[in-house]
Amino acid sequence: EEQLLLQQQQQLEQQEQERRDEEEERRGRLAQQQQQQGRKPPQAPPVELAQEIYDAASGDPALPATRRQLKKLLARLDKEKSLVRKREIRSWQSPADGSTALFAACQRGNLAAAELLLRAHFSVNKAPQGGGTPLYVSCEAGNVELARMLLDGGANPAIAVGGLSPLARARQLHGEGAEIVQLLEQVSGAEQEPPPPPPPLGEASQGVQPPRLLLDLASRGANTIDTAAAAARRAVASML
Repeated sequence: EEQLLLQQQQQLEQQEQERRDEEEERRGRLAQQQQQQGRKPPQAPPVELAQEIYDAASGDPALPATRRQLKKLLARLDKEKSLVRKREIRSWQSPADGSTALFAACQRGNLAAAELLLRAHFSVNKAPQGGGTPLYVSCEAGNVELARMLLDGGANPAIAVGGLSPLARARQLHGEGAEIVQLLEQVSGAEQEPPPPPPPLGEASQGVQPPRLLLDLASRGANTIDTAAAAARRAVASML
């Protein structure tokens, strides 16, 4: 009798499991029908387009097809409606070395590709981990035209690698009088001489005419000690 009850219980459990399986299958068919009736599937991450742009930017700059392909890909990006996805693609970094599309273009010296990417608002200051920015590698190569374009596009000339700024690195590789060095000096103001230190107070007071405030007070007949003392303090402060 106990064995018979056990068999009946097992049959009930099996029937319940079959019912659950049928319900899950029914829900799956219903979800599929709703999707086919107009619900769009969720968008995939923008890795594919970002990778294609990266590959085109790092292609041979001597080939016209490289520029045409990049322009087509950027046109696709421009049609993207999601601003979040646009930002993700513009700042996308290669999983191989962390470089961006703009960095890859500058590393190849691809002026045309860099110009297109800058116009499309790709990240201009993002660098691979432990590496230089697009401006940095352009200065290392001594590419004045490319460096000027990046600076006009918002590149930061103060981002250093290993303690060396783009200017210091350009001096190290190309010498003090190189054109790339002169460009960076103009941007960073390196040629401007620091203002001379103020002279000591004793020297500053020699030959200094009385401040106009004291002359005004004297002409008005100011004769109180407090007013004269306050004017004197302001006069001394103006000399410091």
